Amino acid sequence: MPSLTKRTIAILIGLGAILLVWAVVFLPGSDPQPKPEEKPLETPEPVPEAAMPNTEPTLGAPSAAPTPPAPPSEQHAPAELRPSEQPRAEKIGPVEELKAAYESDGRDPEAGATEERIRKHLKEMEVPAEMLRRVSCVKSVCKLEVRWAARDSQAYMVAMMTLIKHVSQKLAADPAGEDEGNGVYPVDLYVSRDATANPN
Repeated sequence: MPSLTKRTIAILIGLGAILLVWAVVFLPGSDPQPKPEEKPLETPEPVPEAAMPNTEPTLGAPSAAPTPPAPPSEQHAPAELRPSEQPRAEKIGPVEELKAAYESDGRDPEAGATEERIRKHLKEMEVPAEMLRRVSCVKSVCKLEVRWAARDSQAYMVAMMTLIKHVSQKLAADPAGEDEGNGVYPVDLYVSRDATANPN
């Protein structure tokens, strides 16, 4: 066997070293330096809504909407008035004075003419005939028995103004009883036969 030169030996040694390194790195079963374990990406846990900062501007709470009124069909109808709450003619003027004079005086020659004149003036003012029940006069006072009802209150006032104008300004009204039916009440009107009143 021919002897190897030093150069050939050196080349063989270098090739052997290269093969050794290749075998260690690439051949199966080799134990290269372990790579660092790659951890899977973690999905962040959802943050509860309560913990999330409120990024929207805070607005004042809307005021409660007013409750609309109930339609007319649902509203309570007013209760009927009790008898004590029914409208009534009021007591006005010097009732006691004129009533006492009427009950104490007697009739005079002009009493009948005065009664007719009062009826005439009331008729001219279109006071309902059924409102006036009776007219009677004595020397100092005339008494008119009338029926008063709320529906005829305007005619009642006309009758009183007629007496003031044509008989005397000294007038009194005295409610004389309870409801006769349908809200009709008896009222006594007393009017002085003042000599200064307009005789027409």
